[in-house]
Amino acid sequence: MSLESLFTNVDVTSQPQTVSTGFGDYHKLMASLCESGLLQTLYDGTFEHATASGFPIDSDGLFTSFEIHRYLPLGTVIQRSVERSASTHILARGGDWIAHVSAADSRMRVTCAAVSIPRAESIIAMLQSAFEFHDNDSGKVHFGMWTSTDWMPDTRVLDETPWTDVRRNYPARTGDALDHLMAVTGPESRNGRVVLWHGPPGTGKTWALRSLMSTWKWCHFEIVLDPDAFMGSTEYLMRVLNSDSHGAKPRIIVMEDVDNLVQNLTVRSSGLGRMLNLADGILGQTQDIMVLLTTNAAPRDLDPALTRPGRCLAVIDFAKFSAAEARTRIDNVGVAIPASMSLAEIFRATGATTQISPASEGSGGAGYL
Repeated sequence: MSLESLFTNVDVTSQPQTVSTGFGDYHKLMASLCESGLLQTLYDGTFEHATASGFPIDSDGLFTSFEIHRYLPLGTVIQRSVERSASTHILARGGDWIAHVSAADSRMRVTCAAVSIPRAESIIAMLQSAFEFHDNDSGKVHFGMWTSTDWMPDTRVLDETPWTDVRRNYPARTGDALDHLMAVTGPESRNGRVVLWHGPPGTGKTWALRSLMSTWKWCHFEIVLDPDAFMGSTEYLMRVLNSDSHGAKPRIIVMEDVDNLVQNLTVRSSGLGRMLNLADGILGQTQDIMVLLTTNAAPRDLDPALTRPGRCLAVIDFAKFSAAEARTRIDNVGVAIPASMSLAEIFRATGATTQISPASEGSGGAGYL
């Protein structure tokens, strides 16, 4: 579609329009109109300079068009506004600038066109000074969560999980491998952009992820909840890549339970091809991004293209405890110990977790850990 056809019938000089809606598709349409109104001023030469920035905002805050308008220069006109419970988009216009402001999922993003870059930056600075949220939480981990319907990641907070607190929850071989991974202190000390964790359910992959998020403070974690959709949609993939939710930090994209993506199939999936490109292809070389994948697939079933040296920083087998290792975790000598036990099985045997109706043999167990 040409720029000319894109802006046909887009009128940004009419009376202000505010729409409150709970319907996602219509919300996206109106948000696109806000963006188009700004782009039109660049297309027709009204303004020749533009810049954009994003920053965290208080997830409990109220960011209506009225509230945002208060912190813009005197005389600002709100030309377009769309609001719903979780997000707001406005198109604001001043004498020598125009800005699209979006506030959603604990992030505010401001795109501003103006007579000069310093003028555009000054408008962004006004909003950043008023709304930026400074995290003073100690002992907390902040990370993002994506789904295919998100414009920006949803920010979540967890208590920190120090590696020293959970190290004994892993058998020796797995723990030693995780020791080396936890010791990576920054992007300059890594050799590869893919981290692959494999092993049966209940072996502690999720708790190891929480600990890695607590340890790797040098990067920002973003969890993709629908990896099949992410790897199957170029638009979704590029939306995540173009997000500025991470600030200046490198990012690590996390996708859990990606068995279908990483298995060695007769015909390699297009999703795996995209993932490899994201890791160290052209996409990976233009973005400071790492990828962490977890799977229940056995090592023999993994695609060798994924695990080759130089691409994979770490391939870690989340193994079960041997009978001897399990015995050191279970004080009750009356408990029968099989040849191997998962962390979840040990927790159940020691009473750390309970199950209303234990799964029968052959049913595959219950839940993930």
